[in-house]
Amino acid sequence: MAVDLIFLPLIAVLGACAGSVVNVLVWRIPVMLAQPHNRDFNLCLPRSHCPQCKTPVAWYYNVPLAGWLLLKGCTACCQQPLARRYVLTELGLAMLSLLLACLLSSEVLLAAGVLFSALLVGLLLTDLEHMLLPDMLTQPLLWCGLLLALSGAGPVSLESAVVGAVTGYLVLWLLYWVVLLVRNKEGMGHGDFKLLAALGAWCGWHMLPSVLLGAALLTLACMLAARIIHQRSLQEAIPFGPGLAVSGWLAWLFAIHQSLVW
Repeated sequence: MAVDLIFLPLIAVLGACAGSVVNVLVWRIPVMLAQPHNRDFNLCLPRSHCPQCKTPVAWYYNVPLAGWLLLKGCTACCQQPLARRYVLTELGLAMLSLLLACLLSSEVLLAAGVLFSALLVGLLLTDLEHMLLPDMLTQPLLWCGLLLALSGAGPVSLESAVVGAVTGYLVLWLLYWVVLLVRNKEGMGHGDFKLLAALGAWCGWHMLPSVLLGAALLTLACMLAARIIHQRSLQEAIPFGPGLAVSGWLAWLFAIHQSLVW
């Protein structure tokens, strides 16, 4: 898609806003799951506040990227450092949105790609921080992939998306039970099944071997890096979701390239 230069700043802003929403989801969803009966805490309430002293945050400090610059990386109320994850997520999704604008062939694919990227980043961060892949993110990812295939605007047919979703779930479900029976321990969480099912819906069944291979290699590389740098045991649990998310994102772009070539 040939993007006019005048639209690139707008696309970057929308990407940063998506990153801001992801930050909210990553922070609030685990708390909501841990406190299911707390009706005073949801995606909207209470309003954003300082993690240190609980002082409400002024609306202009919540503006993506600009708020971080205004605060100079510290809270306005008690001058405590803010986690870099917030600004890096907003900046990262802004850059991914610009990259997608240059690579994708239509506005529909661009919108879908930004949504796909945002949900995957949310899942990646949640799994890294909490070893959790919540249904509140995996299920919308799955249904959006199926709807994109149904619309005909995506890189795969509806049949391929449905088969990919079912196959993706069953492959890891079977692997889970094999590991459990052989080693008497869980090799992965149920969220991994659902994430691979969602990636199957977006990428099609034919991309699942590549997604799994890429995810396994990325996870192995992270395990070895953690062993070398932080002296972590290779037996220590490491989330599989981030590897699936990165591998799935790349596989979707490759699926689009294949659909254009064919």
